[in-house]
Amino acid sequence: MGIDAEMLVRTRQQFTPREVRNLSVDLVEAFGTDTFLLIPDWVPDEYYENEFTPPADAPGRHALRLIKFYQQDGPDIHPESGESFIELSLMGRYYGEGYERGSITTYLAIAEWLEQRIPDARVFYGGDSSGVLAEQFDRAARERIFAHFCRVGHKPYRGGFGISVFDKTLGGHPACGFCGPRMTETGGSRDYSFYSCGSCEAKVVRHHATGECEAVTHEDKRNDRFMSGFSVAAKRLMSRLGKEG
Repeated sequence: MGIDAEMLVRTRQQFTPREVRNLSVDLVEAFGTDTFLLIPDWVPDEYYENEFTPPADAPGRHALRLIKFYQQDGPDIHPESGESFIELSLMGRYYGEGYERGSITTYLAIAEWLEQRIPDARVFYGGDSSGVLAEQFDRAARERIFAHFCRVGHKPYRGGFGISVFDKTLGGHPACGFCGPRMTETGGSRDYSFYSCGSCEAKVVRHHATGECEAVTHEDKRNDRFMSGFSVAAKRLMSRLGKEG
């Protein structure tokens, strides 16, 4: 299970739920619906004890929402007297040193946007699991993580699978037909592996025994968003090999 990105705004300005909803609309228009988890019929249950029940004039779960306190995989953070907490519903993996996965450039821009739009905002950034706690995401912190990103990008995470015994037998990872460099293994099963190009995001499935590859199409990605199209392409590859066999 991966680590999802979390972001919190601490401010002494008092907001109504409707004002936060309106600000959320502007945020989503600026960064796109794919950046946030939006649930129109959201009603928190007892598990979400830090959530307010959405009012009738601002229903559902938006990109921004007022919360009673901030829950994380560690000590909860409670507001000081006169302080409001606004949490973001980000839709993406965390990015940090040792876990270079999510879209840090998007998170950096969101933090800047929040500071521009919310008076005296203090932005905190962290993960939802694995003990990745929220830390203040001020300009100095953002400059440090951006410098790290410029040095390594996503390479540490994307290279995490290394070279398997199947790759060695087949001469290494397959190369991207468009960009040239070898692709990165991102998962698979006992029969095949998934590979992705870190530049153009081309994806292929390669069969371990035969070395046969099947490209992931745009239609595959649309029909299989959870697995980025890999499972659809894998089924097509196995079906093709079965017919050929």
